Amino acid sequence: MTLLEIVIALLFLTIGVLAVASMQVIGMQTSVGAGLRAGDCMVASDFIEEILSWPYEDPRLSDPDDGFQPRRPDHGPVEIRSRGVAIEWEVDGRLPVANVKRIFVTVRRSKVNGEVVHSFNYIKARWSVLTGSGGESIDGK
Repeated sequence: MTLLEIVIALLFLTIGVLAVASMQVIGMQTSVGAGLRAGDCMVASDFIEEILSWPYEDPRLSDPDDGFQPRRPDHGPVEIRSRGVAIEWEVDGRLPVANVKRIFVTVRRSKVNGEVVHSFNYIKARWSVLTGSGGESIDGK
């Protein structure tokens, strides 16, 4: 083996090691990002459960702009500092079905180069829609 062959072999080995190292860094960044997205979804899910437990007439479920404008939410932001996110929600009470509201929840996480936004759509119905005249459920249970 000549010195030139050894240098060329070391060059290819170095390129291969650098490629593996860059894939490792990208893999770690992707893993961290996925963990943050999963955490944001858990925070949103918990908040939605809270929203759905509020009475239908609760002022936090009002629709002050009388329309659906998710870029300018009706309510929020609510800061959840432990997770580093802010939650806003838009309420739309003008659905074609009576006594039903659409709730559009937005979770925002600030980043160095911008922000990450996750959006979720939910429906809340007035309890009387789901029950019969005597307070019994429609299916008799």
